[in-house]
Amino acid sequence: MAPSGLEEVVGEKILSGVIQSVKKDGKWKVLIMDHPSIHILSSCYKMSDILAEGITIVEDINKCPTEKLVQALINFRGTPTFTYKAAHIFFTDTCPEPLFSELGHSCLAKVVKMLKEIHFAFLPYEAQVFSLDVPHSTYNLYCPFRAGEQAWQLEALAQQIAMLCATLEEYPVIR
Repeated sequence: MAPSGLEEVVGEKILSGVIQSVKKDGKWKVLIMDHPSIHILSSCYKMSDILAEGITIVEDINKCPTEKLVQALINFRGTPTFTYKAAHIFFTDTCPEPLFSELGHSCLAKVVKMLKEIHFAFLPYEAQVFSLDVPHSTYNLYCPFRAGEQAWQLEALAQQIAMLCATLEEYPVIR
């Protein structure tokens, strides 16, 4: 049966597109995620569900912006305590081209087996409830002192809503 609610749709895409795409029988995985990704994952799954899929631990890399996250990954690989054989990197949002190139030229590239964008820039709370998780967007859009950020904020919100529509396979006509 096809998933019907938003939580189920996102959960199924995470399961098939991320967790099962790197799953090998008898092999355990460590999932290192940024804070927004952990929110998305925890809104769809319980820890017991994740453990049942062969994930031994979920770690928070504590870097939210993509640029800082990529730098943290590169620096993390350079540490002597890096004990993982391979890395499969999934971005919940689009990775800018300069950061993608930097990843490709770093020492991390030797262990990266997969690099994929899964496009989940929203939080599914219930079957028909979601959040864009941008608490200051109203202030940024309507405050006269933040006029320079309005175009950027609208673009970011529009991109998040477009990702939501694509995830649900809904393509509305907007006039």
